Amino acid sequence: MIRNALFFWATLCVVSQTLAQAPLLREGKLLFDQKKYAEAEKKFSALLATGYDSAEVYLRRGMARLKQSQFSEAGTDFEIYRQRKGETHPLLLYGLALVRSEEKETDAAFYFFRKAHAQGAVFEPPDLYRLGWLYAQHDYHREAIDLLTRAEKAGNKNVALYKARGHAYYALKQYEKAVADLRPVLTAQPDDTVSNEYMGLSLARLQKRNDAIPFLTRAAVGQSQQPEVYFYLGEHELANRQPAQAIAYLAKADSLGFHNALLYTARGTAWFRLDSLPVAQREFDRALQADRTHGPALTARAHVHFKLGRWAQVITDVALAEALNAAQPEDFERCAHAWAGLGDYTQAIAWLTKAMPKQNHAAYLLQRGQWWARLNEKTKACSDVAAAQKLGVPVDEELKKICH
Repeated sequence: MIRNALFFWATLCVVSQTLAQAPLLREGKLLFDQKKYAEAEKKFSALLATGYDSAEVYLRRGMARLKQSQFSEAGTDFEIYRQRKGETHPLLLYGLALVRSEEKETDAAFYFFRKAHAQGAVFEPPDLYRLGWLYAQHDYHREAIDLLTRAEKAGNKNVALYKARGHAYYALKQYEKAVADLRPVLTAQPDDTVSNEYMGLSLARLQKRNDAIPFLTRAAVGQSQQPEVYFYLGEHELANRQPAQAIAYLAKADSLGFHNALLYTARGTAWFRLDSLPVAQREFDRALQADRTHGPALTARAHVHFKLGRWAQVITDVALAEALNAAQPEDFERCAHAWAGLGDYTQAIAWLTKAMPKQNHAAYLLQRGQWWARLNEKTKACSDVAAAQKLGVPVDEELKKICH
């Protein structure tokens, strides 16, 4: 009799407790759906206090706390759920991703975001941005652009979004799109060193060098560690006939690891313009050690040899440049004079003929006439001299005697 009475009261307590718990669970869910997160949290806490020890309630309370930016408390609830149920629920993965992101644990946040994404979690616009940013940080640039674009379409149009997407476009070499995204960033944050780097380098690679210079200059002022910033600034100074400034920028690029034929050729050209011919040659030699097929270094070194009267070396370098389709008419002219310096006027005439322009070529005709005369080819010499005279070039007395 007593046993039956105890069983009856125990059953009654359980039923009463269950009847009390059900409304708390229902009300907590309703309040959460109504975005009344503080009230929802209280209902879930009250439910757990009744002994209703359900993993689902910890998950729901964790989400309510998360919505109130109670990241540490939310993380505790999520860990309880994970220990009991594992890492399969999209809400859990989403919640852990946000908590880890807030704690600056980017690798862990990325891990949970990716799993949540794969499980079909629905991301809100601010979290689409977070996920996109994390993808970009881990070099998943295409995925980052997709997520950030979705966030933008959902109304998230802040500077941070355009910065992250602009950097991703730059990494994918989509320079036009990078420029478009980075413009609002640099309007709001003109001294952002990395964004100035990417804007300047994007414009430079789009062959808009003059437009790039202000951004590259700001990047350099911000102590950029990107060597190409200094390389393009050096080339700009070189184009503006400022070889000393060019050398300073190019030295910085070199110190940051930009070791290639382009840099050595540019620096050699700067030294050449300062009339430091041995130093210039050394730079052109380094360029050709880095890339023996670098035509501009060959023709530039040929010019050094020409200035120093090294005729055989001029001929060798220009011939190599011609084989690479890198030689210009002025290189052929130097080669012609080099052959003449060696006394081979037949070769000199052949190379000068290659160099001769279709117009304004009177001086070439006169020079070729002089070399024909050295070969005792009077008819050819006088034909070129006469043509030069018709174009208004004065002829020396020796040639006049030969041709009259």
